[in-house]
Amino acid sequence: MTTKEKVLAVIQLQVGAENAILSLDLAEAVGLPRTRAIQRKLQIVIRELRRDNQPILSQCVPPYGYYWPASWLEVQTFRASMKSRLIQDALTLRDVKVGAGYLFAQAEKVQMF
Repeated sequence: MTTKEKVLAVIQLQVGAENAILSLDLAEAVGLPRTRAIQRKLQIVIRELRRDNQPILSQCVPPYGYYWPASWLEVQTFRASMKSRLIQDALTLRDVKVGAGYLFAQAEKVQMF
């Protein structure tokens, strides 16, 4: 069984937000070490599973972690959370672009003299 298959099997047992599994616990459950590097690997595996149309949800509020949806409401809650994060990321991107524009516009002025 591949790591991807193991991850899916474990998450499918975590039905409902109240049963979310932390990435370090997920790593241990699939036989991987509990390290930050493995957490990143698991994020990539989960992204791949989602691309394969597996409805793996996650949450950034207690109880934290990944889980299999128990209801359509949980899916909608997850989608709203993701949309909010996308909007915040877009605003951050805009702010960094503006700030960098000011920073490097000043740098170019200094270099001209």
